[in-house]
Amino acid sequence: MPSPDSTVLEARNAAGDGLRATFFWRVDRYAHRIERLENGVAITLLESIEGSELDRWPPSPPLQQLHVEPLADGRHVALLVGMAGESHWSLSAEREPGAEALVFDVACRVKNQNARLGSAYRSLVRQELQEGLALLHRPGGQGEPAILELIPLPDVRNPAPHVLVDGRGVSLGFADPIDPPQTVRWKYRVRLG
Repeated sequence: MPSPDSTVLEARNAAGDGLRATFFWRVDRYAHRIERLENGVAITLLESIEGSELDRWPPSPPLQQLHVEPLADGRHVALLVGMAGESHWSLSAEREPGAEALVFDVACRVKNQNARLGSAYRSLVRQELQEGLALLHRPGGQGEPAILELIPLPDVRNPAPHVLVDGRGVSLGFADPIDPPQTVRWKYRVRLG
């Protein structure tokens, strides 16, 4: 049984401002939220939309195990794995070296036809889609520059995931069904705007 404690990854600058990803146990899997750290205050911007044990293809990867591994340069990487139906998921999250950014690298071993594959977030601030990336704005701010960017990254074997912005939030995923069996990988960067 996983610990109900939370695990935190941060990407801060010298002033202490930056980003934080907090992984926490919710019902039967790990969820996570992404916060902007500014002047000692954490502003929650995104929270993963999780499914339930009844979902064969949940909105976000169902991750049941978490391990944090130190890297040679002093950073840490969060490694998560999980399973739903006959498919297996993995996720790694780490600070991008030299930046106030976090990189998420997700994979799913698809063994049968899927309905939807991707990662979904509830947005707690105003968001917009611009040139294939999601921009999130300061709460209550109109006309201000984005404070966070969610950027899909291409992979050698897989195209970059599509980004969708709708009334509930932001999602990254693939529009076309995946022909099994294969491993599908999607990567994205979350950085300060």
